[in-house]
Amino acid sequence: MTPPVDLWQNMTGSMIDFFRAAFPQYAAAGRLISCFEDAGLQAPNLLWESLAGGPQAPYLRYVAVAYEVFLPHIKRLGLLREEVGDPATLYERLVAAATAARVQFASVPEVGAWATFP
Repeated sequence: MTPPVDLWQNMTGSMIDFFRAAFPQYAAAGRLISCFEDAGLQAPNLLWESLAGGPQAPYLRYVAVAYEVFLPHIKRLGLLREEVGDPATLYERLVAAATAARVQFASVPEVGAWATFP
């Protein structure tokens, strides 16, 4: 968990709201074991990790670009948080916010699962 920074909370909140609305099985990653077992497979091996970094991490630029890509869909679904502001300056404002708060930001988990056959 990272300390709260309003800009980060609003930007990631908009994206998470969008993912929940757009993807029918948004929470499937939390049920991978039962999904594999329901498919007749053994319980999977799981990899659960997050990207994280401070003000100079490439990850911040990636997130700012991803937000801009999803923005038309966020707006279309009425999920825009006006506090995020101009996407053209989002990266610079994220860097400034992380620097001022002396924090790192972390992504939502990225999940991988696999099973082997006997």
